[in-house]
Amino acid sequence: MPDRTIILTIVEEAWTGSGSVLDLFLESFRVGQGTKRLLNHLLIATVGKGAFEYCKSVHPHCFKLAPLRLSKPAAGKQLLGHGREGIDLLHRVIQLGYNLIFTEADVMWFRNPVTEFDSQKEVTIPCDLDSENAGNKQDRGIFFLKSDVISLEFFEYLNLVGILYPSIPLGSPCEIVTREEITKMLGMRVQIIDTAYFGGFCQPLGNYSEVYTMQANCCENIESKVHDLKLVLDDWRSITGRSANNSSGQSPSWRAPNKCIQ
Repeated sequence: MPDRTIILTIVEEAWTGSGSVLDLFLESFRVGQGTKRLLNHLLIATVGKGAFEYCKSVHPHCFKLAPLRLSKPAAGKQLLGHGREGIDLLHRVIQLGYNLIFTEADVMWFRNPVTEFDSQKEVTIPCDLDSENAGNKQDRGIFFLKSDVISLEFFEYLNLVGILYPSIPLGSPCEIVTREEITKMLGMRVQIIDTAYFGGFCQPLGNYSEVYTMQANCCENIESKVHDLKLVLDDWRSITGRSANNSSGQSPSWRAPNKCIQ
């Protein structure tokens, strides 16, 4: 983009192929409001030869990653952007001077969320911050990172933690960037945005008139994830194709999650 912002996602072979999660991800950009043009700024990092070859057949901007070292088979789970290998990739992008919007590929883009991101803050992220349960800090599979000195120091810190404590998981992005000892030490500015605009299957789905993105989280089975994402896309097409005047006065409801039940 003009401000050197790119959109990045990571997919492995299990999430590619005809009718796959990747296909639905790209389709959401095409049917979303003001999102189709963002495809030109989307870089898809792929894991595995098959994933790279399929990506090239459906999208012009694909990047082949070396195989990631997984502790166990992925079993159809997405390679999360906050995993050790994902952190290394994000670090490399920030080092090159690009601002970064990271998105999981099971996030449907229905409206352009860029306007919600604060370019003056190092991190912008939608999080559930449950005051009664400090461990309940669910993200929505999307966040913004600003390329500057503080962000680079943040990744250096994460790399150091990974070296010193390789067996300890880092946790979700929300858990990491809301640790006061980290943000105060680095002087890192974090913007937490309203999750009402960024839906997910773990949480009650928001009003379609307000939603920017929708993630198929809390769903490990690929077939179930694809099934419910198709429902979400179909519902979006149906909802946006209706007249603005809803005679019933009620907001249309989403059918998903259906097979994806936590």
